Amino acid sequence: MRQHLKPIFVCSLALLLPACATQPGKARLTGFGDTIDRVVASDAAGTFNLAVSPLAVGDQPSIVSAQLAGSEVFGLLNLSSQYELQRGNSKQDANVFGTQRFSQGLQGSLPLLVVSPLNFKLSRRIEQQWTGSGLLEQQRSTAQLRWSEDDVQVAVDAHQQSGQSHYSCGLDASVTSATPVLLSPWAGNARDIGISGKLCQRNLSGLPSQQAEIVSAQARWRDDYGSRRLRISHAQVRDMAAGDDAVNAGIEVGAHNVFEVDGWKWKQDLAVRPAEAAASAAAWAARTELSRSFFQVPVTASWQRRDASVWSIGADQAPGRETSLGLDLSTPVQQWLAPGIGANVSYHRLQSAEADAQVDEQIRLGLSLDW
Repeated sequence: MRQHLKPIFVCSLALLLPACATQPGKARLTGFGDTIDRVVASDAAGTFNLAVSPLAVGDQPSIVSAQLAGSEVFGLLNLSSQYELQRGNSKQDANVFGTQRFSQGLQGSLPLLVVSPLNFKLSRRIEQQWTGSGLLEQQRSTAQLRWSEDDVQVAVDAHQQSGQSHYSCGLDASVTSATPVLLSPWAGNARDIGISGKLCQRNLSGLPSQQAEIVSAQARWRDDYGSRRLRISHAQVRDMAAGDDAVNAGIEVGAHNVFEVDGWKWKQDLAVRPAEAAASAAAWAARTELSRSFFQVPVTASWQRRDASVWSIGADQAPGRETSLGLDLSTPVQQWLAPGIGANVSYHRLQSAEADAQVDEQIRLGLSLDW
């Protein structure tokens, strides 16, 4: 236990040193008896707040916790650090004997010449659990950058975490502008124009060992009839069980459109992966949806075609075709029976991409009740 606690306590001590070395001009101590509960110190370097909870007694899960916060450090930075040690809860999970958490945060604003300042935020969180099968550890680090000048905004988000999820993006950067631009006479001015890029990872459906690394860029805007989005992606598929070498790679282009006219709403999503060899055919996937409300009942009809080679549409579902028609009956049911009741009914027709697969037809009924 001491071996795993040592790195965390060293990091905590490093964050506590600025507060101890500032020789504050004023300090305030609050607590009960001889136990100091909170220390507030401030001087020209900033204001620091240290809070330490007493040792837990009885059935309280937290054994000890400590927080350190610094505001306006050197007039630029805000920092925070938190540590917590908890005992296991046999009623919730008898296999967990104890948990410790450590988090750090740093945010501030850096002045730039002529233009607006650059705002940033950094954070890191570590959680360790002692279990009967060994030590389990989870880590997550994030970074955010924000800058704006007049109608232009720039945003960059990056994060890294331990463990694998179905879909995660490690880097997301975007540039947006609110200045309208005339694209075509019939659609009017384009608004909320944006250009963005992403670096993501996605686990492929039905292939647990295969993972796609996707680098994508897209342009988006809004006009008088809805929103538009054009994208291009490059992906490398790796078989994590066989090795780190790429087993498949390719380029995918796509378009997403939303049209809204007189109460009708039409969504369209199309993705095409060009043929990579003369003998192979291009792969494509599409999803279209038409919806409108009739007598306070939203009705939605959709059609979808999924392809295992296309990553952006239906990658988490089996390849094939699906047609559906759904009605949301929540509003009339709430008026007739009682508020807080949700009800919907839908028809689905699914046809697998396999040649000898049978058509599967389903009628689904959903009910919900707010407590």
